[in-house]
Formats: sequence, C-alpha cells, structure tokens
Amino acid sequence: MFIKFLIVFSLILGNCFLSSVKAQDENLSQPIPGQFIVKFKDQKGNASDKANKLESKHGAMIDNVFENSFKGATVHVPPGKEKDLANDPDVEQVVQDFTVYAVDRDNHGSPETEANGMSSGSMGGAPAQVIPTGINWIDAELNTTNEGSGVTVAVLDTGIDFKHPDLMVNILLSRDFSGDNTGGNDNNKSIGGHGTHVAGVIAALDNSIGVLGTGSKIDLVSVKVLRSSGSGSFSGIIAGLDYVTANANTIAVTNSSFGANGGTNPSQSYLDAVNLLRQAYQRTANAGIVNVVAAGNESVNVTTNNCAPAMYPEVITVSAVSDSNGIQDSADTWAYFSNFGSEVDIIAPGVNILSTALGGGYSSLSGTSFSSPHVAGTVALYISKNGRPSNGNAQLLSSLISTISKTRSPLSGEPADGYTEPSCYANGAGLK
Repeated sequence: MFIKFLIVFSLILGNCFLSSVKAQDENLSQPIPGQFIVKFKDQKGNASDKANKLESKHGAMIDNVFENSFKGATVHVPPGKEKDLANDPDVEQVVQDFTVYAVDRDNHGSPETEANGMSSGSMGGAPAQVIPTGINWIDAELNTTNEGSGVTVAVLDTGIDFKHPDLMVNILLSRDFSGDNTGGNDNNKSIGGHGTHVAGVIAALDNSIGVLGTGSKIDLVSVKVLRSSGSGSFSGIIAGLDYVTANANTIAVTNSSFGANGGTNPSQSYLDAVNLLRQAYQRTANAGIVNVVAAGNESVNVTTNNCAPAMYPEVITVSAVSDSNGIQDSADTWAYFSNFGSEVDIIAPGVNILSTALGGGYSSLSGTSFSSPHVAGTVALYISKNGRPSNGNAQLLSSLISTISKTRSPLSGEPADGYTEPSCYANGAGLK
C-alpha cells in the first residue's frame, strides 16, 4: 500500500470554502473570504496597540498579532471593508489570507495510513524498537556519538502527541496558532497525527520500544499551525514563525511540512501573501534559526509553480527519494510525486516512512512531508556538534549543507531539471 500525503494551500477550511473544481484538481491556493493579513507602517511600535485600534475603529476582529516577523495582525472584516483598512493611516499593507490543507494524493484508493504490525500501547505494551528504513538510509543509527543533545527543533504542523511514549516534547514552550486551542497537542485523527509522525522522524527516543529518530536527544517543541483537519492559513504560519523568532535563544531549527502551490500564473494577492510569509521566514533565519521545509508532492518545479515556502532561497528545501532497503544504492528511485527545481537543496527518504502516530502507536506514511524531518534532525546533529550559525539563511549555509550530505548520481525517474541535490547523510565526519 502506497500513501502520499501532501499539504497544499487552498480555500479549504475543513471543506467549507472549496468552490472551484479546477483549483481543487490542480491543488492551487485559494483565498479565505473576509480574512486578511495587515502590516503596519510603524515597524518599531507595539503591534497589539495598533491592532486594538483597528478593532475599535473598523469593527474588525483580530486573531493573531505579529511582533517579531513584522508588525502586523490577522484581521477579519466583512466583504468590502478591507478598503477601509487599507486607508487607515496606521496600515501599510492589507493582504488577502490563504489557507493550507492536508490533501491525500493517493490515486489508488488507499487509506491515508498503512498498517505495519506495530500496535499502540503504553510503555509496557509497546512493540520492540526497530530502525526505520529512512533512518537507516541516512545512517543516523550509526552516529552513536551525537544524538542532538542540547538542540531544540520546532515542529510547525498539526501538533505533537504529548502523551506518546516514544516522544519527549517541551509542553511548556509549545503553542497553538491554528485556532484549535490544544496548546500544541496533535488532534489530526484523519491520518493518525501528521505532526506526530514528523516529530518521530526527527527525535523518536532510543528507549527499546517503537522506532528510532534521527537524533533521540533532540528537544521537540510543538508549534501548531494546522487544524485537526490539516487546514491552516498563511497568517497562522506567520504567527507560528513570529513565536519561534521570539524564542530564538532556545529554538535552533524549524520543520515546515506544508506548502503552497500558486501555479504558473498566480494572482497578485497570492504573490503578496507569499511575500509576507517569506518575510517571516527571513526574520526567523536572521535570528539564527535554520528553517527546513518540504518540497511538496505535486511533481512540479517549485519556482515556476510558485510553491511556498519551498521556493524561498532562505530555507533548506527537501525532495523525496523512494527507498525500500535502507541503503543508499542503485535500487533507489526518485519519488515520482516529489517537487523539484533549482531551489531544492537536499534529498531524503519519503516513501513508506515508519514513525510515531497518535495514541502511542506507529504508522507508515509517504510524502516530502516526511523527507523534510530527516534533514531537520540532521541539521540539529550539526548544531549539536558545531554550534549554531549566526544566520540561518540557507544561502549562507553551504558548509552546513555539505556536512549533512553526500553527493549522488541522478536517480531513475528523476526530473531532468539540471540539478542533482545531494543525499542527506547523518553519519559524516563533521557530525561526530
């Protein structure tokens, strides 16, 4: 059974706003009616004060307020009232908000999770530990001298199962910006916990049960930006990044397993939203945080199709390889769903990835969503060994990327885009 899991920006909030069949078929992003991202002119003042003024002056409803990515807020107003916001003397820009949604890309009618014989349960009833093929492929299990101690990775996703016996999460530092009010706990039941699955690839514990993560001593923080259905918004992600930036003294790495597809001819409002999201990633990188993101699962070029955040040069973008034996060898093939292009920096396993699931269990899922955390975990190993970079901008991290990877030959089925990104490798000399 083969499962592909894709997160795309769309007009879906649950399934309420999906009105364009064409957009659904092409997985193109759509706007959220009445919801806008406001950027204030004064970038030195208090954004909360300005947001309160908008609320009282225009009858707007304020959700998240941004103090660190840029001074701004998420604002809800009735249709047409956005013009009043744009004319407000405190406002520099009013940008239409867009949503993210977790979409099953399986064309074979398969369910979104794959049974693998590993049952859920407490510590006493959990299955004996195995090394997933993805962890084996990057040789993380061989690096016994560096397990990521002292490094914190923020998982921007549907949350993390706080009670999973194979995960250790900093609950006090975790937050929820999705509107579900779980405090960062994962409630994505449709596939058994997307964020929980990502978290296990990064840092499942070395405790004799379940699975092993890339670095078993990496600290995890849940920054929930996607709702239980997998849906979220540009503004919710900006709020999550805003929080991460405010906690840059603790958080060193982020993982973003979601993406937006604007297509080859996107609207200006989409491009404006993409630009604000990029500013949030830039500010996070400038604070010394390394941002790792999934390339996406639409088999398209991330640049020509305006896929965000995968197209941003400031982030480390990860494509997917299909591997079945846990060895980097000639049997590996390109994961046909994986996006590609010049902004893709590194490749990692993304097919039938065994990891943690809701309720203390385990499941196998596929997609670049699960390639990305292999790299995020390996970046954490780098930082544990070598220290944090002063700037997390991927354009300045050639040494880091070369240390966590090794060169490879083109794979069978790989798009002829002129780029052969290196393979993730967690057992290099610079990581021990």
